[in-house]
Amino acid sequence: MRLMHNYLTEVAPWFDAHTGQQFYSRTEVPRMLQCPPWRAAALAISAKNIELREKRSIMPDLESLPLHLYQLAVRLAIDAMSGRFETVGALAGCVLLCVYEMMTVTYTDWRRHVQGCTSIYTHNSWNGSSGGLISGSFWDYARIDIWAAFSAGTRTMMATENWFDDPMSIMQQTNMDEDLHSQVAIWLTARVVNIVSTETPPVLDEELFQLRSAMESWPQLGGSSTRPVLSREADGMADYPFPRILFSTHSSIIGHTMWNSAMVLLFEYEAARRHQEAPALQEEAYRHALDAAGIIETNNHTACLVNSLQPAFICGRQMRTKGEKFAILELLAQIERKTGWRCGWRSDGLREFWNLC
Repeated sequence: MRLMHNYLTEVAPWFDAHTGQQFYSRTEVPRMLQCPPWRAAALAISAKNIELREKRSIMPDLESLPLHLYQLAVRLAIDAMSGRFETVGALAGCVLLCVYEMMTVTYTDWRRHVQGCTSIYTHNSWNGSSGGLISGSFWDYARIDIWAAFSAGTRTMMATENWFDDPMSIMQQTNMDEDLHSQVAIWLTARVVNIVSTETPPVLDEELFQLRSAMESWPQLGGSSTRPVLSREADGMADYPFPRILFSTHSSIIGHTMWNSAMVLLFEYEAARRHQEAPALQEEAYRHALDAAGIIETNNHTACLVNSLQPAFICGRQMRTKGEKFAILELLAQIERKTGWRCGWRSDGLREFWNLC
């Protein structure tokens, strides 16, 4: 009872942050209960979340319960590949297993499960346009693929041209609702991560210009529900080193956090190529870094904080003042306290980047 309650109230909202349809926490819960690989993965990630937040074992006199459930979920997921269980539910469980690994270890381990999810999507020709639970789980998978690729300095496992059925027609839409607007931001972030990857040869100026244009047009594609409800300028004297930017939906928080982080990466990349324009480009990167940090700090729901670890690190590299740097480290500490996700490796990375260690 405790594990399922924690899953529904604490963990499942992580996977519904990009959509108001609440596949993981509400609409598809009966399906999850009937799908052994998904159910086992849900209990495993819930148990791990409790242990990490409470910093103690759930069953101290017995072997690790999260590990036992995780191993069971992996075995059931493998069985699902032979057709024993329904594929879509098993896929949703595999996405949970990716995040189980993300909570505790670095990217080298979570990429194994990302690869498994990629195989299922590509084999069935599924993507973010497929609808229902398939699309719902896809945008969770996509964020995992993005941050695994960014952390490793590689490209995403699934080529971005396959993320929508017709991405160009989507980019011509206007007045998007917050869910589609967020999904487009995730897709654009993947394109940026692929361009800045160390695996990618230098791109042509025309390709870079097209991506920059698409990125800059993104805010205008959304309807009124995608825009901030309130915003306040940063005030270092009042202990607010970042602007305060409040949104009304998790989808918009996710979308704007990822978009600003991707803009930081894109301007950093351009500054390294265009030395004469570098100062202005670095200023743009800094501005977007402050905005992203402000969005994370203002909208500190756990469902959104789990998506904020890598953006906080990206933005942290742009911080200039002692107050800004301390605030970023406090954001990472808050993410770990509230979600159980281990953030120390990124805090240590920032201290090294700032020459503070």
